[in-house]
Amino acid sequence: MRIFHELRDKNVRVRILTNSLESTDVLGAHAAYTNYRDDLLDAGVELYEVRPVLGKPGGSGGRIQRRSTGHFALHAKTFVFDRNRLFVGSMNFDQRSLHLNTELGLIIDSPDLAHEVVARFESIVQPANSYQVLWKRDPATGSRRIVWRTENDKKMVEYDDEPASCSLQRIHSNLLALLPLEQEY
Repeated sequence: MRIFHELRDKNVRVRILTNSLESTDVLGAHAAYTNYRDDLLDAGVELYEVRPVLGKPGGSGGRIQRRSTGHFALHAKTFVFDRNRLFVGSMNFDQRSLHLNTELGLIIDSPDLAHEVVARFESIVQPANSYQVLWKRDPATGSRRIVWRTENDKKMVEYDDEPASCSLQRIHSNLLALLPLEQEY
């Protein structure tokens, strides 16, 4: 979080695309991420959560599906720096990956590859493919709440509750978010 704040203080645009609750394949990891959602938005990070079914897949690579469900999900960790270099890998930036897992990542100096990754990112963060997670202020009270903005049937819609495949999934995620699992994910 410190790095994101420092980047934003320097007017660096920071955008993150991660799994939505609907598309996640690891509920515990998603629950841990939700504990950072407010802080990410407060830091000025543009936050997107991929939908399980893409409306307009486009970009290089076409549609990517997981298991037999046909749903889209993200697993690789990919960062583009100044559109010249990128990090690609399966390693999470957490204690478990650092000490237990045998995952890794590569830093690649390739403007062409960085451009391709940015194009794919731009395609996936389109409203038909993802939820943009935003703060919304109540004009009457001044209080704020998180909303998920997306496109359904070519119309922009906002959800006040985190989109989930079912209420039970949302309950499980909320309960897991209460547990001290940060060392595990």
